[in-house]
Amino acid sequence: MRLRFTAEMIDDNGERVSMPVEIETAVPNPEKYGDKSRFYEIFDQYERAALKARNQAAEEITESYLNAATALKKGLKKEKDVK
Repeated sequence: MRLRFTAEMIDDNGERVSMPVEIETAVPNPEKYGDKSRFYEIFDQYERAALKARNQAAEEITESYLNAATALKKGLKKEKDVK
């Protein structure tokens, strides 16, 4: 079974301002919960995979966000230098 996180930056009008980031990871099949004695073990596997994928998606979209901010800052600096 797979878990997919998709993240994208949107402006206040709902328009996409960055390319979407998609992260997929394998997670345990719900059928594995049939053995009640292994519930916490199986859930731990799910949770670790989900958190790792979520963090990776957040890291990638944040990098895109900061790159856009850096580009804007450089553009503003060039305008000030010209004046």
